[in-house]
Order: sequence, then structure tokens, then C-alpha cells
Amino acid sequence: MKRLHWASSSGAATSLSFGELLYEHAREVDPNFPSARYSHEDWEHHLRLKALLDRAEAAFETR
Repeated sequence: MKRLHWASSSGAATSLSFGELLYEHAREVDPNFPSARYSHEDWEHHLRLKALLDRAEAAFETR
């Protein structure tokens, strides 16, 4: 069911619209969003997540 939802154009469009609404709200709360510090911390988080996903993938490939 999830795959069908995310594969549909309406599922992806809804997600993008929701993301835009969240961004607009964050800018209303703090017009300077995202700060350089926030962007850096967010980027570091993505790098750590990517490393974990790569490790998980490698573990499944060796089975």
C-alpha cells in the first residue's frame, strides 16, 4: 500500500506540498531560517544517516 501511495504522482505531489508548507511556516517563525549553523548540522546529520544506510546495505550484500 505504501509503495502504491509513493509511486503515484499525487502521493509525491502531496509530500512536496507539505514540505513547502513546513518551510513557509518555519520562515514565518524565524525569517532567517535556515541559519548557516542549522544547515551545517542538517548536512552532518544526512552524512551520518547515509553512512548508516551504506553499512546496512553492505551487511545485506554479504549474506
